Amino acid sequence: MDIVLAKSAGFCFGVSNAIKMLDCAIQEKSGTIYTLGEIIHNKQVIDYYTKKGVLVAYSVDDIQKGSSVVIRAHGVCPKVMEHLKKRGLSIFDATCPYVKKIQKLVSDKYKEGYKIIIFGNKDHPEVIGINGYCDNTAYIIANEKEANGLEINADKICVVSQTTQKKDCLEEVFRILDKKFKNVVKFDTICSATSKRQEEAKEIAKNVDLMFVVGGVTSSNTQKLCEVASRYCKNTLKIEVASEINMQDLEKTKKIGVTAGASTPDWVIKEVLTKMAELENEELDFKTLFEQSLVTLHTGDVVDGTIIGFNEKEAYVDLGYKSDGVIPKAQFSLDPDFRFEGNVKVGDKVKVFVINVSDREGTVLLSKVRVEQGDVKEKLKEYFNNKAVFSVKVVEAVKGGVIALFNGIKIFIPGSQLSDKYVENLESYVKKMVEVRITELD
Repeated sequence: MDIVLAKSAGFCFGVSNAIKMLDCAIQEKSGTIYTLGEIIHNKQVIDYYTKKGVLVAYSVDDIQKGSSVVIRAHGVCPKVMEHLKKRGLSIFDATCPYVKKIQKLVSDKYKEGYKIIIFGNKDHPEVIGINGYCDNTAYIIANEKEANGLEINADKICVVSQTTQKKDCLEEVFRILDKKFKNVVKFDTICSATSKRQEEAKEIAKNVDLMFVVGGVTSSNTQKLCEVASRYCKNTLKIEVASEINMQDLEKTKKIGVTAGASTPDWVIKEVLTKMAELENEELDFKTLFEQSLVTLHTGDVVDGTIIGFNEKEAYVDLGYKSDGVIPKAQFSLDPDFRFEGNVKVGDKVKVFVINVSDREGTVLLSKVRVEQGDVKEKLKEYFNNKAVFSVKVVEAVKGGVIALFNGIKIFIPGSQLSDKYVENLESYVKKMVEVRITELD
């Protein structure tokens, strides 16, 4: 029996981040810990945190004052966030960067006078939250039929999608709306992790006799994965836990595919593989297969990635592996005035150094600075040898001179070398560009 396990099976970055936020809230122990709605759509994870004393609140008013609340990856609408703040709660916001991007997009376009269409499930918390950013005026459609039936009297229309929708369905909705309305701006807001999983599930399903999709009963992205796989493998089964596997089905099967939703924890996937291993006593092979699907990066690796989101403190990177990466602001640029907003765009390509891989949390800590510093040091050697003049930015006044930066590398300029005259106020040079020549290189 041959098993093909999807490399992207299991937690996506948004889910990993939400779990990480919840763990942080538990460690800080600031009153009772609540999640606003179930932290993820997976019963096993909910049961685990219930045993740790975490409570699930379905309304802000259900949360006791003085407690901590974790906002899950789906996000919430502005009014809910305002209500949470007014109650004086300690808030841990784990809204997925992809969802935040849609929220801002909808808010901006609504203010510009656009009517908003959301392609998604009107009852899904992500869609409910996004709708709040246009004062709950969005037209929400679940399929192509509803797109055909839309009647909107508006000069400008903006279309976005729930992050977990199927790519081909969104493209068909775009085509229908383009025919129905004149001025339509369309945004493919399906997250890259979702697209990657669906594409991988399709390719695996094409080449197997039996396909398992592992995930929670209420998980939207798991359901979409199952729908995609079913198109290419008629024998596709959605299961929540290993005990649902019928061993008789495995005995008749030569090749099995396995994938899992973004809210499916690693231990559930491992239990499924172990259950299959019981059939042919191939535990070692299955263990190796599973571990290979998890550990794809190592500390010290230099890899290419794509920016998938950012906030004031960090950027999120799709590495093309199971885990997404995080670049803290200090590891993106050493310029103290650097801001992600205006300097970084979703879709930008970056080369990064792997500082640390955390399989438990499902995140990878990255540094863009470390990669650049290696190249810059060689450049500085070249400038030194050629006695070249180049520009640097002064960032700090220190005893005896100032510190300047050249592409993240610190350069000390003695006060006596700043001018042919005595410089009394070194601070006057901070944030200025100056031309320098290297006199000493260590």
